[in-house]
Amino acid sequence: MFILISDSLHNWSYKTGFTFSAEKSQYIFFTIKKILVDINLKIEDIVIKNKKYLKILRVIFDTKNIWTYHIKTLKKRITVGIITIFKPSI
Repeated sequence: MFILISDSLHNWSYKTGFTFSAEKSQYIFFTIKKILVDINLKIEDIVIKNKKYLKILRVIFDTKNIWTYHIKTLKKRITVGIITIFKPSI
């Protein structure tokens, strides 16, 4: 199933100066259930990718909205930061 982003969205973006980069765009479904239908969004004949994880402003969203992947990544970044701070100087 293909869904073409409508011309009205394109016209709105042209009027407001907001632009979409189809190559960089991604989307995610938030659901507990598995999605059986493969939905493909398109902007100007370029298919937008569906992702299991989506990172926006350093916050990682996952499809089930349970934050596990975000917490693991955050824990790793904090651990590296703490090790760097308390690393003995030679």
